[in-house]
Amino acid sequence: MKKILPILLLVCLASLPAAGEPEGRSADTVAVDMDVIGGPDTLKARISGLIRLGFERLERDDPESARKSFEAALSLDPGNVRAQVGLGRSYLEHKPGRVGIFELIERLFNQDFLSRAISCLNRALELDPDSWEAHYWLGSAYMKKLGRDDLERALEHMEQAYRLGGDKLQVRFKMALLHKALGDIQNAEQILFEINSEAAGRVDPLACLELVKINTKRTDFREAHRYYWRGVGSISTREEFQAYFDDLAVIATEDEHQDFLSTP
Repeated sequence: MKKILPILLLVCLASLPAAGEPEGRSADTVAVDMDVIGGPDTLKARISGLIRLGFERLERDDPESARKSFEAALSLDPGNVRAQVGLGRSYLEHKPGRVGIFELIERLFNQDFLSRAISCLNRALELDPDSWEAHYWLGSAYMKKLGRDDLERALEHMEQAYRLGGDKLQVRFKMALLHKALGDIQNAEQILFEINSEAAGRVDPLACLELVKINTKRTDFREAHRYYWRGVGSISTREEFQAYFDDLAVIATEDEHQDFLSTP
């Protein structure tokens, strides 16, 4: 049995794609959806069109197709920072579908999608250390690793993204989450207060929900209750509703749960 296990691991490793290479990469990847891309037939236009198509596919929650577009762009322009960031995002937003044992083996050899995302985003920062997008998404990737060192590294990248002028609300919200995860409740709470005070006439539901959790943990249920209903009253997107529904799902009936999932 001791001899069989190393052989099994080597066989599984051999079946994994090479570092930085996606599954199912074929020779025609570069030609992906070129008929969809309009404009003059110039190299610059082709690269720009592929990158635009990649981000559109990420917005449509299709990271697999997006990855092909970014790879095609990088095959034409290996130093393109936006394409490198997009490729990292496509790995980061990958939906797991493998059997658990294969995911564990991939992670062991840094071949899992999270490791590939981090590699791509580090490459983007090598190309452009001042890319706030690369810092933001690299921080987001480290947030998924959950080790304290990883969370501290994530916070460093979020703070750098903020200094470089990134999407202020989303960057600061993740900064608050990271301060909270690292036990710095004072800074987390201060950022959440600032987000709510700048919310242009409405509080931010996700910031309110984090304040609910903070006040519940300190057993200040009156404040938790106040922030909860303020947040509920400001919900305007499905993402915000989903965050609150996740807390309610434990008491929702099966029919109510299915109704929610089937609502566009």
